[in-house]
Amino acid sequence: MKDRHPLIAKWVAEHARARDAFLHGKGDFPWGMDKQDYRKHRILSSVFFAVEKHGVLPGSRGYLEFHFEHQGTSTGALLVPLDGDRHNPHAKLRFIILDSINTNSTIYAEWVDGELSLEDRVPEIVAGILAATRAVARAQREHLKSLLDKEHLLILDGLKRLEQLGGDSFAARCDPRTFQALIEMAERHRSASLARRFLRSLSRSIADGSVIVAGHSLDDWMTWATAKLDEFDPLVQGPGYVFDKLVKA
Repeated sequence: MKDRHPLIAKWVAEHARARDAFLHGKGDFPWGMDKQDYRKHRILSSVFFAVEKHGVLPGSRGYLEFHFEHQGTSTGALLVPLDGDRHNPHAKLRFIILDSINTNSTIYAEWVDGELSLEDRVPEIVAGILAATRAVARAQREHLKSLLDKEHLLILDGLKRLEQLGGDSFAARCDPRTFQALIEMAERHRSASLARRFLRSLSRSIADGSVIVAGHSLDDWMTWATAKLDEFDPLVQGPGYVFDKLVKA
């Protein structure tokens, strides 16, 4: 296949490695690729290349599982046979963009083979993906702004409470240990932010989250690491936690 998108090429290479390992007595029998798969590859390659020109990046955690990333947000999508027959080479295909703003994973938009094939409707699909990802990013910005506004009010309230502590507050602010505690919490937050970026990159490189390492799946390890980072990052605990630590330092 010409003009294969790198993500599609990665899927094909992973399949080839799995097949080779199986032939050498290792691993399970890999999924097969048929005409329906190759048609999906062609459609998705066209879509992936097109959205990338607009700053939207395709991502995946496994074969034929894909989503679209834009400004730190993720929008899910599906390309499935309309009749549910995974192996029917003549099955009509259905391209779905999921509504990633709502938590119930409803459909944002969809296209089905008809008078026009999905190949002919790629420009429509791309426009839909761009609209959906931008809407998700906009909603995320508004959500974060709301959180920041709340955090700002809590910080101001915390400063007022420190002022009201009178002599104790003055002693705390003058104590070098208080400033050192502030620096240490800032360093923890910076380290946590760096680790989160690393986890996001690591997540994009995981082809199969069900792979077991040391008795746990990769998805479980990612969940554990995220929870540990939240515990480690003082900013996640909120301004009340931060000021309480400063006063008690």
